[in-house]
Amino acid sequence: MSEKNTYVIILAGGIGKRFMPYSTPEKPKQFLYITDEKRTMIQETYDRVMKFTTPDRVFVSTNDRYIDLVAEQLPDIPRANIVGEPKKKNTAPAIALLTQLIHQRDPEAVTVFLPSDHYISQPDKAVATFAQGIERATNQPVLVTFGIVPTFPSPEFGYIHRGDAMEGSAAYKVVEFVEKPDVPTAEKYLESGAYYWNGGMFAWKATTLIEALKEHQPKMAGQVSSIRFDDDGSVNRDWLNTFFDEVDEISIDYAIMEKAFNVNVFPFDCGWSDIGTWESLADLSKREGLKLPDVVQEHLQNRS
Repeated sequence: MSEKNTYVIILAGGIGKRFMPYSTPEKPKQFLYITDEKRTMIQETYDRVMKFTTPDRVFVSTNDRYIDLVAEQLPDIPRANIVGEPKKKNTAPAIALLTQLIHQRDPEAVTVFLPSDHYISQPDKAVATFAQGIERATNQPVLVTFGIVPTFPSPEFGYIHRGDAMEGSAAYKVVEFVEKPDVPTAEKYLESGAYYWNGGMFAWKATTLIEALKEHQPKMAGQVSSIRFDDDGSVNRDWLNTFFDEVDEISIDYAIMEKAFNVNVFPFDCGWSDIGTWESLADLSKREGLKLPDVVQEHLQNRS
């Protein structure tokens, strides 16, 4: 894995509705102390990625209103690496924009996209899995996703259906992405061993994603190719406003991943949780023996 060409984009645009009243629109889940009393969720994500890249190669895609929060909590990354969206347009525009932005800086870039608010109990194993994905994305023209090995038949996640193992790699070819199933279908997926939860984690060479955009989303490909920068390296604000005004609202799954034939999945079995609800946080705390911050424990007690 070449640290020099590895860039990480932390996706931090969520508004944290599920953790109200602890989370608020002004300070959502990713900026709160949830599973650790000393590090917020986005800081824990940052700590993991520091194992395979450097601060100047970390970018954050967030909402305009959170730019200062990101800068406060991640002071080591350049301010120009924090890209604030003026409008929420789902994941594809943000991912396309950040991929193009980094490609302009480094034509050999490999970009890794990770959510800012997920818990991983085995960070070293996670980093090793990311390294496998980065290596494959570096050497093959494939779009890599990391599929969460399911621990129960959840109807709350989309699933990734794996196919044949890829020669010389721990990856599998992706057969299809499937929508959130009912419980009986989820039980069949779990029993088969051939389905993973879709956790929204990706890696690819910037050029590979740009080619996929041209094939499957030519309008968006044209829009991001016109990107303009200010002297400090940040995206020009007028251009950014126009881009988000005009770009289609669509997820990266619908825009690219479900259409492309060159998608590989790496099984991700690293103690992952998206901590989507207070209830799932309480379950995670019991399962992992976590000492939750006092304020979180108070909220959990108030809900019981």
